[in-house]
Amino acid sequence: MNIEVFTGGPFDTNTYLLINEQHEALVIDPTFESFDYLSYEIKEKNLNLLGILITHSHFDHIIDVAAFKKEFGSKIYIHPLDQGNLIHPGSDRLPCLETIKGVKPDHLVEDGMVIQISDFKCLVLHTPGHSFGSVCFYFKDEAKLFSGDTLFRGTYGNISFPTSEPLKMKASLKKLSMLPKETSVFPGHGDPTTIEQETWLNQLDEYFKN
Repeated sequence: MNIEVFTGGPFDTNTYLLINEQHEALVIDPTFESFDYLSYEIKEKNLNLLGILITHSHFDHIIDVAAFKKEFGSKIYIHPLDQGNLIHPGSDRLPCLETIKGVKPDHLVEDGMVIQISDFKCLVLHTPGHSFGSVCFYFKDEAKLFSGDTLFRGTYGNISFPTSEPLKMKASLKKLSMLPKETSVFPGHGDPTTIEQETWLNQLDEYFKN
């Protein structure tokens, strides 16, 4: 599986394009201007975009979902607790910097669900804390985790939003700390890391003091 990253928008949000040997693809978290850049890439390489995976529905992670859906007809996957803001952007009470077209998901995902799209196979990990329906997509066979805004290099996602739940963030990070140490982590913002590099995950009580 080949991974390409596009970083865009005022918050340097990462959008990932996953490509397999059959020239099939998935996109994760379509951010600002990701459609313009990646749709060209998809057409230039004659890729078949099979799915759009959404880690959570904050506006910088969904702004180009509707454009990808309209152009390629790809299926959209999101957790039910975050689907409301995908359908009605702004309903999460966070300000949107631009007008976002709402779109209905095709598939609702749950913790422990295995998503199989052609030969793409990932495990859904529900990781609330940053948003109610935040998820990570864990490609176990490739030892790769797409962590959205749950886990970053050296830190974790904002827990001061209306959609945030600090204690659930702690539990979510604990869940991720149990993954194999060699797991590569591709976050919603910033550079990739590994579970092994994030040694602070073993000291969560220090980060989440009452």
